[in-house]
Amino acid sequence: MNIFGIQVDKKTDVLALSAFLLSVAGIISQLLILSVVTLRGTAVSLFNPDQVLFKADAFEKDGERYLRIGARMAYTNSGATGYTAVIKRETVTMDFGSGFAVRQQWQSFETFDIVDQKLTSIERKPANPMPIEAGSAESHDTYFVPFREWCDQGAKECDEWRNYLSWSGFLDKTKNTEQLVLKFAGEVYGDEPVHASCTVRVDRNFTERVTKNGWYAPSCREKRDQ
Repeated sequence: MNIFGIQVDKKTDVLALSAFLLSVAGIISQLLILSVVTLRGTAVSLFNPDQVLFKADAFEKDGERYLRIGARMAYTNSGATGYTAVIKRETVTMDFGSGFAVRQQWQSFETFDIVDQKLTSIERKPANPMPIEAGSAESHDTYFVPFREWCDQGAKECDEWRNYLSWSGFLDKTKNTEQLVLKFAGEVYGDEPVHASCTVRVDRNFTERVTKNGWYAPSCREKRDQ
């Protein structure tokens, strides 16, 4: 009797042959699964922040205070063992819902807290590319800064300073909107960027806090329809 090209004597224990074939099938399936996981490489996800920081910050020579945004950026890498991902840059885009948006990029990993009733930076270091090993998670507080857009020479509709929103301009813009949508991105070296977004409600409490204190750290609700 011939089974799959294997000559089997009728007296041979067919059960033993069946067990052998099942073990071979198991080995093949494991190899296929391993090859799929290996080809997958890194698998980075970015979590939505639960809270964001809006802060007036004077960092230009003219003394004008500009809007800066802060948020906790938390990642996980569920990729195959040995595949380390590297976050090379982080950005945030805030949409006012009226066709106007500003974009900022990371400048520092900075943590704020209330000290003597004042918002104070208690830990700060430069923002640098960050590795995330497979099977691990990493998080940090990012303090974003507006940046100058690259405009081609002669481009009339390109405003290279459009991301610089003064604090007074921020207060004016929020008077005409009920919510702010923040879209975060982590650029992964050699791979597609990862995204997360959340929504801040603009209500009376929001307006009073940003006007009186020059900063506010409201809750940011996860936006699922990104």
